Amino acid sequence: MKTKILLPNPSNGPRWLFLFPTSSPRYAFSKILNSVFVVIFSLHPVGLSAQPSGHPGIGNLAPREKAGLLLLQKQYDRAVKEYKKLLEHGEDDANVVRGLVQSYQGAGRLEEAEDYLKKRLGSSRRRSSLLYGLGYIYYLTRRINQAESFFSEAVQGDPANALAWNNWGAALADKKLYSEGIEKVKKAIGINPSEIIFFNNLWRIYDEMGRRDLALAEFENHVRDGQSVLAKGYGLALARKIRQEGFSLYAKGDLEKAVERFLNLAEIYRKIDHVSGLVPALFSLGLLYDEQGEPDKAEKYFQEVLAINPGHIQAREKVKK
Repeated sequence: MKTKILLPNPSNGPRWLFLFPTSSPRYAFSKILNSVFVVIFSLHPVGLSAQPSGHPGIGNLAPREKAGLLLLQKQYDRAVKEYKKLLEHGEDDANVVRGLVQSYQGAGRLEEAEDYLKKRLGSSRRRSSLLYGLGYIYYLTRRINQAESFFSEAVQGDPANALAWNNWGAALADKKLYSEGIEKVKKAIGINPSEIIFFNNLWRIYDEMGRRDLALAEFENHVRDGQSVLAKGYGLALARKIRQEGFSLYAKGDLEKAVERFLNLAEIYRKIDHVSGLVPALFSLGLLYDEQGEPDKAEKYFQEVLAINPGHIQAREKVKK
């Protein structure tokens, strides 16, 4: 029997990466690895998606949280209604508009979203957020030139509209105007350096350019200069890519290279002092070395996990064995 292993990917939605027979050691490794890395994402707002769709407390959530939870649960039609309520009560900032557009997209009703935002544009005082929303719709429907025009108008109206800067950068990158795209995304980061999606977008552009080395150099510079917020953003985005590469290599049976990726992952988490990521990375290394038949190295990493988190049950069980 083969079973799908779900690897969390909050930026692009869940992704099925590989299959293993449930009786195989690699299935056991994958199951454990998946479970420990869920810890990372549970510390991010996307962790709300782990709640069941019939969660009894949803009615007690604040309106924004309720709308966001419905979107994450893929209850798109209900999410549309909640986001529209927010806009109609004057909460028409860019994040709310983004959620509305994503809800309409999930429901397969983007044309309706375009009509709705165009109607609101005439009566709203917050034109920048609605212009951004229209640009986002045009971007999603691959009308890139028109999208750029809306993003440009949005940031003219509100230079602090970070989402518009970020999406403008993505649109430019799609046209292979990478330098211009990087410039726009960095403007978004300058406005809100705590938003991980901006850093993910930046790394994507560098990767498409074939110049990950430039992004790595920027990351190291921020670490060296003590720019902890920027270093963390760069580091988390890089860690996401390396983690995905590690999973992919493991799925292909290349344990040696998978180990290299997880060693890199642990190093990044150490540099940005991200303990909640470091613990599962170290535990994963223990599992990988255990599977490779190197129990001494495996125990070393399990012991490192316990040094950080003495209550880690899985690591303690591995050490006992």
